[in-house]
Amino acid sequence: FSKTPTGIWEWFNPSKEDQKQGGMRRMGQCSIQWVRTRLDPTLDVDGLFGHVSERLAKHGLIAASIKGSSGDSTEEKERPDGLVEDHEYSLLRAARLPSGHFLLQLR
Repeated sequence: FSKTPTGIWEWFNPSKEDQKQGGMRRMGQCSIQWVRTRLDPTLDVDGLFGHVSERLAKHGLIAASIKGSSGDSTEEKERPDGLVEDHEYSLLRAARLPSGHFLLQLR
């Protein structure tokens, strides 16, 4: 998923065909091309949280990262909130608080 400027999350899928043709871009420690088709869903934050929760309940593997502000995906940079840009995290657990806020446990 990738967040748009309007706050909607767009679904992207890895493309094996593009990888074979060498049209890859650097993302963290692995190279993979992500593509979006008009049939791929878009989700608001509630929909994204529901999707993530459903996948975790089925013991799915989910990874996440924060795209770095420098544009150089080979250099990790710690942010003031303690998260590291361009670092790959495993998503372990998701919970919604009574206040409506979402909590994600990352490793």
